[in-house]
Amino acid sequence: MPWYVLQTRTGEEERLTELIRKIVPENLYGECFVVYQEQLRRRKQKNFIHVRRVFPGYLFITYREQEELILCLKQ
Repeated sequence: MPWYVLQTRTGEEERLTELIRKIVPENLYGECFVVYQEQLRRRKQKNFIHVRRVFPGYLFITYREQEELILCLKQ
């Protein structure tokens, strides 16, 4: 399935993802997501998982109908 990249403000990716899921009809796209990376870190003899965005300020959306999706996103 082809994909499309949307640029937004850093830190606003999840909010835009939720907005797209609410507004855009499900038949126009497959997935809308932000890419995260998990890193295992150790501090003061304790392990913890650090999660960070791989592409800050960007989210990805797979689409079925490109032209209709773009028109819907522009509105």
